[in-house]
Amino acid sequence: MKYIKLPFRVIYKIYYLIVFVLSLIISYPIVYFLLSKQTRFPKAFKLMRVHAFLLLLFAGARLKVIGVNNIPQSGAYIICPNHSSYLDIFCLYTIFSKYFVFTGKKEIEKWPLFHIY
Repeated sequence: MKYIKLPFRVIYKIYYLIVFVLSLIISYPIVYFLLSKQTRFPKAFKLMRVHAFLLLLFAGARLKVIGVNNIPQSGAYIICPNHSSYLDIFCLYTIFSKYFVFTGKKEIEKWPLFHIY
């Protein structure tokens, strides 16, 4: 029997994909329930923050945030990430503790699972 040796990058991507998909499937019914009524949005946001933190933990990512003092404590502002990786969204949920919403393309509403986020 011959074994195929996969590069570490490929193994890591498969591992993270499995973790991501399983966590999304497990959290989906809870998030769906919380987002079905506007009064539960803050609870859904807290759950998504925990989910994002766990995904970053499983990814082995550590965040170093510089300039937290510059984030306004009141009033409206726009957060504009540069999307240098797929982890940007999880980083934003972890960094910003106040409730916020994302804007996105109209096409995202058609994507299964992702449209509720």
